[in-house]
Amino acid sequence: MKSQQSVRDPSLPLEQSTSDTFSIFYRRACRFEENWDDLERQYDLSKLVIHQNGASLHAEGLEPNIHRIKGLYLDFRVFELTDQTQFKRVANKIDRHFAYPDVIDLTRRLRATWNTAPGVVTWSGFSAQELLDTAFYSLLFHSDDMEKLKKIEDFLARSDELTMHSLILIDIRHRVDCIRWLRHLLTPFSAGEQKLNMEQRLSSLPYTPRS
Repeated sequence: MKSQQSVRDPSLPLEQSTSDTFSIFYRRACRFEENWDDLERQYDLSKLVIHQNGASLHAEGLEPNIHRIKGLYLDFRVFELTDQTQFKRVANKIDRHFAYPDVIDLTRRLRATWNTAPGVVTWSGFSAQELLDTAFYSLLFHSDDMEKLKKIEDFLARSDELTMHSLILIDIRHRVDCIRWLRHLLTPFSAGEQKLNMEQRLSSLPYTPRS
């Protein structure tokens, strides 16, 4: 049985819709983590290198199958684009309903980590959000949004599709552990319990989010 310190009861009652959102986030996070772990078994992402020469960009060390990583994007996009399980939206709901100092501190650090994708803006001229949003909707999901298409065409004029996908993978890799942490917190919801898991066995999780 978990100790009293290892779980938190809601400080504000949860509506059923919020409890359902937490359960859905947990299931989607598990599916995404399985997908990511499988990708890492197929590709050595540590070999991925971005070269910059003026405005030009070139990625090397990784040539992922576009159909394979499109499957990863489908599982990831529910945490980034408009959806009930958008990462920051779920983190905000946790803050609202579990308003304990240690919980708020952790979710604050997770959001700060989520918002910072090393190198993506410097390399691409896009924020991580813009790159994901533009690439998802214009190339991968065939949007007719001409503004997004023009942005991605301008980017590809000084780069290539492999480099674009490499940058997206760098961004996703940066955020994987944030998803793992939030999934860890929401574990009780997978069993129908309206509690937050603050069990201090966090060494099983990959890293400590930055302050």
